[in-house]
Amino acid sequence: MIRKSRSVSPTLLQVLPFLEETFKKNKHAFGSTLLDCLNYFLIYGKEQLAQRPDLLQVFFRMADQAMFTTEGKRVVNNSEGALLVQVLLQIFKGSNALDALIPGALDRVTERLHDKETVSQKLLKKHLLNVFVASLYYNAVATLTYLKQKNILKDVLLELFKLKQDYREPYEQKCF
Repeated sequence: MIRKSRSVSPTLLQVLPFLEETFKKNKHAFGSTLLDCLNYFLIYGKEQLAQRPDLLQVFFRMADQAMFTTEGKRVVNNSEGALLVQVLLQIFKGSNALDALIPGALDRVTERLHDKETVSQKLLKKHLLNVFVASLYYNAVATLTYLKQKNILKDVLLELFKLKQDYREPYEQKCF
C-alpha cells in the first residue's frame, strides 16, 4: 500500500508500533516482507518520522532486538538488524532526526562486535562494521568523535580494510 501510494498516511503511522509486536511474534526475524515494509515506511514517511522520535525508537528497538536475538537463523537475523540501522542512517542523512539515538545504537553495535561469536562470522561482522560506515555518511564529525572517545577508531578502520575483499556489491565497493 505504501509503495503504491508513495506516501504514509496518519493511520499507517498509528499501525507502525504494532509491527514491532509482529516482529516479536516472528522470533525477532524480519523476513523480506517486514523489512521491505519498514523500508517503505522510512522512504515515503521520512518527513513524518523525522518529527516523531517515538516512532524512530520503534525502528531502533527492532534493529537492536534483531542484532542480539539468539533465535532462528541467528547470523541472518543479527545481520538484518544491522542493515536496518544502516538504512535509517542513510535515509536520514542531512537531518538531525537521529542525533539523540545514534550514540546508543553505536554502543550496541560495538557491544555486538565484541561478542566472541561475531569475530568468527564474516557476514555479521561486515554488516555491523557497515553501521559505522553509514554513521559516517549520516554525520562524519559525530561518528569520528564517538569512535575516538570510545578509543575504537583504529580498530574499526582496520577491520573494515581487512574485510575489503568481502565487499562484492557495487555500492559497497565505492566505499573503498
